[in-house]
Amino acid sequence: MLVSSNCAGGQCTCKFDDKITIDWNKGAGGGFCFSADQMLTTPTGAVRMDQLKVGQQVLVLNEATGQAVFESVDSFIHRRDDIKTNFVRIDAENVHLTLSPEHLLPVVECGAGQSSNRLRYAKDALEGQCLLVRDGDHVHETPITAVGTTVNTGIYAPLTKSGTVLVNGVVASCYSKFEGYYVQNSFYRTLMQLQQLFAAAAAHSTIDPPAVLHLFETMTV
Repeated sequence: MLVSSNCAGGQCTCKFDDKITIDWNKGAGGGFCFSADQMLTTPTGAVRMDQLKVGQQVLVLNEATGQAVFESVDSFIHRRDDIKTNFVRIDAENVHLTLSPEHLLPVVECGAGQSSNRLRYAKDALEGQCLLVRDGDHVHETPITAVGTTVNTGIYAPLTKSGTVLVNGVVASCYSKFEGYYVQNSFYRTLMQLQQLFAAAAAHSTIDPPAVLHLFETMTV
């Protein structure tokens, strides 16, 4: 279980009772986070990022079908209301998004279709490119009209099995760092499968699951 967490001097450190210590470089905006005032869509309506709970259903993108579907929030990679930091603000037609500079964001070349979808750092998004924005059960291209910076308090990074989340109606990744995206998501999916396996086994045994399975479970407070 999580013993302590501390963010100072651009570094977040979490310590667990199984002696695992994990450092996240906050950088200029928490590494991969959304600001507290960003909105998510649940089956019962919109909810602010800082009011979101583990286990709630939120809209995500099913990349296989291109549809917006509901999926559970399994944990939080970051969830701190006391950190004031810099964010990138991206404005598009009728929507905006506030997230960390190195948070990954699907960006398409306007008019080229979703096949041109590329993950980019939020800080590298450009006016004239397009975000993927919810339109009913599907998403459509929406041109970026402005990219700037803002300061806000609170960093939040919910985690879903798909590795995506719709924030303010805009499709975003749960992760940062290009080289780690598929590794992180695959690792998380594997952990969840193992966790389910050991949970089922625990009903018939006194054997404890491996300590590493608590990694994501404990990032929920």
